[in-house]
Amino acid sequence: MTLTTQETLVLRELFELAQSDTPATVIRLMTRTELPRATVEAALARLDRAGWVSREAIRLSLPGLALAVAAGPRARGARGRRLAA
Repeated sequence: MTLTTQETLVLRELFELAQSDTPATVIRLMTRTELPRATVEAALARLDRAGWVSREAIRLSLPGLALAVAAGPRARGARGRRLAA
């Protein structure tokens, strides 16, 4: 499965939230990725079908964790704002 940009953003944010021990919610993912609710929910559904996240728990699976680590950190702009890779 090839990830879309939106799926990659959601996967990375789930990883960052897990690292900071912050519960993931659709609203939090929307805020952090600047994606609309429907896009976040569609990304979660597709990632769930691929086995990389638990859509109900909104968290990474073990294979999803490995994929998120491999995707690497997001770049930051001059003002510290996150930029999509």
